[in-house]
Amino acid sequence: MKRLLKFLTLFIILLFMGGYFWVSPKIPIITGYAAKNVCSCHFAADRPLENIEKYDLSFFPINKAKIHIDESQKFVEASILGMGTQKAQYKAGLGCILIQGDDDYNIEFPPFTRNHENGIQFKHRDSLNQVIDDKLLKEAIDSAFIDEFETRTLLGIYKGAIIFEKYGDGLDEDTPQLGWSMTKSFTNALIGILVNQGKLRIEDNALFDTWLEDDRKDITINDLLQMNSGLAWEEEYGHVSDITKLLYLSEDIVDLAKNKELEYPIGTHWYYASGTSNLICGILRKTLGNTEDYLSFPKRSLFDPLGMNTAFMETDESGNFIGSSFGFASARDWGRFGMLYLNDGKVDSTRILPEGWVEYSTTPVNNKTPQYGAQIWLNHDQCRFKDLPSSMYSFNGFQGQCVAVFPEQDLVLVRLGHNSDFDFNRIFSMIIEALPNE
Repeated sequence: MKRLLKFLTLFIILLFMGGYFWVSPKIPIITGYAAKNVCSCHFAADRPLENIEKYDLSFFPINKAKIHIDESQKFVEASILGMGTQKAQYKAGLGCILIQGDDDYNIEFPPFTRNHENGIQFKHRDSLNQVIDDKLLKEAIDSAFIDEFETRTLLGIYKGAIIFEKYGDGLDEDTPQLGWSMTKSFTNALIGILVNQGKLRIEDNALFDTWLEDDRKDITINDLLQMNSGLAWEEEYGHVSDITKLLYLSEDIVDLAKNKELEYPIGTHWYYASGTSNLICGILRKTLGNTEDYLSFPKRSLFDPLGMNTAFMETDESGNFIGSSFGFASARDWGRFGMLYLNDGKVDSTRILPEGWVEYSTTPVNNKTPQYGAQIWLNHDQCRFKDLPSSMYSFNGFQGQCVAVFPEQDLVLVRLGHNSDFDFNRIFSMIIEALPNE
C-alpha cells in the first residue's frame, strides 16, 4: 500500500511538473493579451473593467488573468496565480504599449493638433429618396445580435448615409474599438499615401540593410503587401509562435520579423503572415526618417483628412506601429475608412491614395489565391461568401471584425464583435436584399 501511495504521489508530481512546463511559456502571452486589451479599452476607449471583461476577456484562458489597474499612473498589470506578470502603459495619442521590464525607449506621441472640421461627412438618410425595406433590414440587424454571434456593433452606410447602427451595452458611436487584423488595411493605406507622394514604389527592393547580402534583397514592397515574400513565419495563436512573440513578448517587432530567413522562393508561396505587415511599418519608419514624423504620420496623413477623430495605432516599446493588429477606431470611423476605398481613394475631390491603388489592392495575388489582394480580403468568384457579390472586398480581424465594401451597391458594412462564427453570408445578404434593386 505504501509503495502504491509513493507511486501515485510521484505520478501526480510528475504530471503537475509536466503541465507546468507545458503551460508556463504561454502564461506571458495570456497575461500580455489581458494587460494590453484592458489598458487600451479602459484608458483609450474609456470603458469600465466590467464591460471589458464581458466583451473582450470572456473566453478561456484569458478570463483567468488577474487584472490590476493603476488609475493614477495609467497602467495595467495582469498575472495568473502571481506568475507571468505583464504591464501595459497608456500613452496619450498612442494608446497602450506593452513594456518588457523597464521602459527602455520612452516613446511619446509628438505634439499634434487635430482638425475636427475635415473629413467624410455622412448624409442624412432622408436625403437619399430611396425605398429601403425596413422590415427586412430590422430582421437582419436583430439576427446579427443573437447571443451566439456576440456582436458588439453593426453599422450600415449606403450612398454616403448611415441607414442603421446598433451598439452593445456600454458602447456608442464614439467608442474606439479594436480592429485586430483590420489594422492591416491601415498599413496598406499608409504605403499608398507614400506612393502617392512619390516617396515609395511597390517595386522597391533592398528594403533592409541586413537583407543586402542574400536573396532577401529581391523582396519588394509588393511581395510584402501581398503576403508573398517567401519569408519563414508561423502565424499560430495557440502557443508560443512567431506571431504571439511579436505581439506580446517583443520590444522591437520589426527586428524580430526582418531576421526571418527565406523558406520559399520569392513570389511563389502565399502565406498569411502578420510579420510582413510589420516589416511594412519598418519601411514606413525608415522612409519618413525620424520618430516624430513617423508617429504622427497616420493621424496627419490618413485619419485627420478622413475625419477619423477616434482612430489611433498602437506601437511596440521601441515605437514601431504594430500595423498587423493594434488599430482602433469607432464604428463610424471604420466606416469612413471603408468609404475611402469605396470612393477610389478620395475624400471629396482630394486624392489620398494614388489613382489605381484600390484596384491594385483588390486584385488577387495570383490565380491560386482569389481570396487575397494587398493586405485586403477578397470575394473573387464568390470564393468566401457564395451569396455576396464577387466585387465585395473586406478588412477582417480576429473574432469577426469586418469592414465590408460593396462597390456595386455603394455600400459599406461594419461588424464588430467577439465571435468569429458570425454569419456574414446570410446577414449581409439580407441587408443587400433590403436595399433598392438598381
